[in-house]
Amino acid sequence: MTDNTEYANLLSSIKIAHTNLKRVLSPIQVAHQIQRLIDEEGLETTSVILPITKDHIATFIRLLTLPKEYHDAIIWGKSNSLGVGFSAASYISKLNDEKEQRLLFSEASKQSISEKDVLEIISFYKKHNVPLKDVIEKTTSARPNIINEYLVVISISLHTQAKIEQDSQMMKITPSELFKKHLKDKFEIMDVKDVQFKGNNIGIMFDEAEYKKYKQKISSLGLEYDEITDHIIQ
Repeated sequence: MTDNTEYANLLSSIKIAHTNLKRVLSPIQVAHQIQRLIDEEGLETTSVILPITKDHIATFIRLLTLPKEYHDAIIWGKSNSLGVGFSAASYISKLNDEKEQRLLFSEASKQSISEKDVLEIISFYKKHNVPLKDVIEKTTSARPNIINEYLVVISISLHTQAKIEQDSQMMKITPSELFKKHLKDKFEIMDVKDVQFKGNNIGIMFDEAEYKKYKQKISSLGLEYDEITDHIIQ
């Protein structure tokens, strides 16, 4: 990793507890950057360069084993209706079966299942010969269903939140409808399943084709996690 900006973005995103720093990268972007660093420098050198333990490095790398449609729905902090928290997602990645990963990830987001409960579900499931969906139901008292769409979670600044609110009022449409309009205008994405706002995040639901188009646009523009919303709304 020869780009100093990339390295600075990585450092500012992996260990910022008790600081005023803002995470520039999403969890999955951090995972990719760490994997790249390991490929270039080796694990031992990477563990010296980065201010985190080898176990913490392994936690990030495990995220890459989750189904790709959930990569952009891994968020910093606790799970909510928009995505699954970093720690909970890393636990889910320990499930060997991809269908089980999909099931638990979907429910963790939909029901905002805590990191502790995710760990409890996985522990009980591995110790007993019980279907995973029954363990989830027992823990959450809700029948699980797998979400087949692709969920992307991106950050939004207070300034951009205010602009969206102002513009949507002027145009007499909802903030979600406004955001869909901007996605159509900027990225030529015609069919967005859903857009939800929660705190400093936006959750966007795509089908597979539109998700691939979105990812191609983000990649071609070189946009980082904290830059996407501002670009779309400009």
